[in-house]
Amino acid sequence: MKFLKPSLAILVIFACLAGQVHACVNRITDDPTAIPRLILPKAKPSSWEQESYYHDLLRLILERTEAEFGPCEIEQTEHMLTRMRSAALISRDQGVDLLWGTTTIEREALLRPIRIPLLKGLMGHKTFLIHADDQPLFSQVKGLDDLQTLRAGQGADWPDVEIFLRNKIQVVNSANYEALYKMLAAKRFDFFPRGSNQILSELRHNSDKNIVVERDLVLVYPAPLYFFVKKDNEVLARRIETGLRSMMRDGSYDRYFYRHPLIMDAIINLRLQDRREIHIYNPLLPPGTPRELPEDWMKKVKQYNPELFQ
Repeated sequence: MKFLKPSLAILVIFACLAGQVHACVNRITDDPTAIPRLILPKAKPSSWEQESYYHDLLRLILERTEAEFGPCEIEQTEHMLTRMRSAALISRDQGVDLLWGTTTIEREALLRPIRIPLLKGLMGHKTFLIHADDQPLFSQVKGLDDLQTLRAGQGADWPDVEIFLRNKIQVVNSANYEALYKMLAAKRFDFFPRGSNQILSELRHNSDKNIVVERDLVLVYPAPLYFFVKKDNEVLARRIETGLRSMMRDGSYDRYFYRHPLIMDAIINLRLQDRREIHIYNPLLPPGTPRELPEDWMKKVKQYNPELFQ
């Protein structure tokens, strides 16, 4: 049997150890028995209800892959972080390991996507928050030409700003996310497009304002949402993909998705299949992005929750 030269053997050992640590990191350096952590960016309180979908999904993935990759617990940063700040910290390996978000050319240039869509197209079906007085105005919107006469509100650093502008939709933006709801209530813009998985929880968090969900329209464009990790974090990327694909094979991913309260709430109460669709293109979609195959969301909700429809 041939043996590796000592220097090469040491390099191989260190490479293997580095890969194992990189999947989930033991940040308690004085306790080698501590369970490694997966650090996620802390979100604003109004998003905690939405974030639970991703946190719970990640816990299932980590549990399912523990035998192969080892134990790992989820932890959040001490302070709230924007998506942009989180991406920068991940890319520099500075205390954040993973985020989720819609894919863009810029985001994929900085981070490594796990190319399994997490929302089955719901993020790319935008419904609108509007002022409670304005439903008659939106009931007259028949297509993109009509929508282009109205003003959309958006966060200043959100990729959707460029998507809307490139489709000739007017945008009023704000660097303060919470201020957007006050601006809508004050009619400083006309509609606030939100992912169908987001909008109802956001309305609940802003029930003190005179805003409602618009009832007739849905704005549709490809916007797959992925988990993202550091570019060279091969082991963590493989762990997440392994867990997700395992869940997809045995049906537990669909079961999780269609039984999650936020997803059921959106599919049942927004009546997406009954709305007038307005389609636009997404110029920020990276070339070669896999197409999200359409699903009959309502049929699947009934399949996984028959007791709700008896």
